[in-house]
Amino acid sequence: MTPYGQVLKNVTLPRIWQTLHANAHVLRRKDAAVLFNSNNRWKKRGVAVTPVKYGITNSGLKYGAQVSICSGDGSVLVTHGGCEVGQGIDTKAAQMAAYVFGIPIKKIKVQATSTGLIPNSDATGGSSTSESVARSVQAACQTLKKRLDGVKMESKENASLSWEELVAKAHEGGVQLFAGEQPHVVAPPNQVFDYFVYAAACSEVEVDILTGEINLVRTDIMYDCGKSFNPAVDIGQIEGAFVMAVGLFFQEEVVYDAKGRLVTSGTWEYKVPAHKDIPETFNVTLLDKAENPGGIMSSKAVGEPPFQLANSVYFAIKDAVKHSRLERGITDFFNMDLPATVARRHVAANVRPTDLAL
Repeated sequence: MTPYGQVLKNVTLPRIWQTLHANAHVLRRKDAAVLFNSNNRWKKRGVAVTPVKYGITNSGLKYGAQVSICSGDGSVLVTHGGCEVGQGIDTKAAQMAAYVFGIPIKKIKVQATSTGLIPNSDATGGSSTSESVARSVQAACQTLKKRLDGVKMESKENASLSWEELVAKAHEGGVQLFAGEQPHVVAPPNQVFDYFVYAAACSEVEVDILTGEINLVRTDIMYDCGKSFNPAVDIGQIEGAFVMAVGLFFQEEVVYDAKGRLVTSGTWEYKVPAHKDIPETFNVTLLDKAENPGGIMSSKAVGEPPFQLANSVYFAIKDAVKHSRLERGITDFFNMDLPATVARRHVAANVRPTDLAL
C-alpha cells in the first residue's frame, strides 16, 4: 500500500529485480569492478542497480478520435487529439484501428492533428496520451465495427465478403462510415493512479578520478510494459528517455553570470548527449507475461518512467568515486549534486596534492 492509501496490485518489481540481477550478472560484475579498482589507482569502476515505481493516470483525460472509412477502397482515415512528437502515437493509433477492424495496417492512414477536426483535447504529455488516444480510436472503431457487423449479418454472402466489399455494401445501404468518440473514464474513489510502472536498471561506469570524466560501460534495463502495443516503439522510448536523463543528470547545466546573462547559450557550453554518452553495451528487455488490468488492452506507459532509471548511473559514479576515496583514506560522507558535471565529479573525488606524491 502507498503512503496515501492506494493498494498496490500486480506488483512485478520483485520479479524484475531478480531477473535483472540474473540476466545482467550483477554480482559477478561487482566483483570484477572491485578487482579492476584494486589494479587501477586513477581509473575506478562502479556498479549500481536502482528500481522505479511510477504512477500513471489515464482517468479523467480527454482525447477525442474520429475514424472514417472510404467506400471506394476500404481505406481508413484516423484523426485524434494527440500530437505526434516522435513517441509513436500515430503508429499505435493505426495499430489499434487495424486490430479492431482485422485489416492490414497499410489500409490505415493517420491524419495530422488539428483542433479544427478534434477540438478540446488535453495537452500531449504525462506519458498518458498514447494510451488515451488508443482508447479513443478503439472506441470509434468499435462503433463502426458494430455497424459493419450488422450489414454482414443481413447479407446472404456474409462469410465470403472481403473488407472492401463489406464497406461498399454498407455505403450502398446508407450506413454512416465515420464515427467520433471521446471516452471519459472516472477513477474509483481513493485511487490516485490507474496503475504503476515497475522497472529496474543496472549501470556500470568507469570514472577518471583525476579529471572527473566518465565512460558509461554498460546499462541493462528490465521494464514492465504490460502487453506492449509495439515493442520496437516502446524500447526506443525507453532508450531515448534514459539517454535524455543521462544528459540532464550529468552534462546539461544552465549557468548565468553575475549580471544574469545566460552563459551556456549553445552546445559548446551546454552539452546535450552525443553518441559517446550512450552506454557501450545497452540492453533493454520488456518483462514477459505481464498483465495490466488498469491499462488500455493491458499495456503500460513509456516516456517519463524510464527517465528515472538514469539514477543508476549516478549511484554507479558515486560507487566508483567512493572506492577511490576509501583507497586514499577519505571515509567521510560526500555530496555530488545534480547535474553531476565533470567539475562536480572532480570535486567529489577530492584529489589532494599529497595524493599525487610519488
